Amino acid sequence: MKCLFLKISTTRRKYGQVKSFLFVTGVRCIVLGAVAFWAIESIRAIDIVRLGSLLPWLPFLGGLAGYAVLWALALRRNQTFSFWETTDHELMHALGAILTLRGVRGLSSSSSAGGKVEVERPNAVVAMMPYLVSGPLLVVSTLAAICSERWESVADVLLGVAFSYHVIRVVRTVHPRQTDLRYLSFLFSVGLILSAIVITAFVVIGLTSVSEGDVGRYVARTWALVVLDFSSMMGISK
Repeated sequence: MKCLFLKISTTRRKYGQVKSFLFVTGVRCIVLGAVAFWAIESIRAIDIVRLGSLLPWLPFLGGLAGYAVLWALALRRNQTFSFWETTDHELMHALGAILTLRGVRGLSSSSSAGGKVEVERPNAVVAMMPYLVSGPLLVVSTLAAICSERWESVADVLLGVAFSYHVIRVVRTVHPRQTDLRYLSFLFSVGLILSAIVITAFVVIGLTSVSEGDVGRYVARTWALVVLDFSSMMGISK
């Protein structure tokens, strides 16, 4: 009788674990699908014809390529710059903690030993924040959104530099041994990061003078496309 009770308890526990796994996996797939869908619609939201010829893109593309070349030739082996990248990564963890009302107990950073941030009750936002945004990209995007026309070309260059920095830093830190990416599973995290990079790219483009800095119009158009296509797929459109 005791053995039968143990078998029933074990079966119920395993059944509960399977239900929990399926639920969590389902939620992850829905979230990833929604973000990926938004990323695809982001591409459609940018009116390439309206953006015109290549010439207006030169400041942004120059900053983008210029940083990539500088990083490849010098910065990737620079210990001081490596320390800054690590610090930026840990600061984004801290930002994620602050945004989700978690306490930050401490933060350490090193160019050789990596960094660490101690957070009370860490969550998925804390784990993923450094892969979704970076300090320079936040600062430059804010400045580009409020700068006057006089400084638009400079803002475009800095946007290119900041976005290039963000993508390179993220790509360098994404690997199967990265503990941050195990929080939501590695494959899910990679899919989320790739989709987020696409969305970020088109938000940055929306901030450039080439698209008249109309990021609000970009967001509105993207949302309209999301609603329209989702309605069509669900068969509820007119």
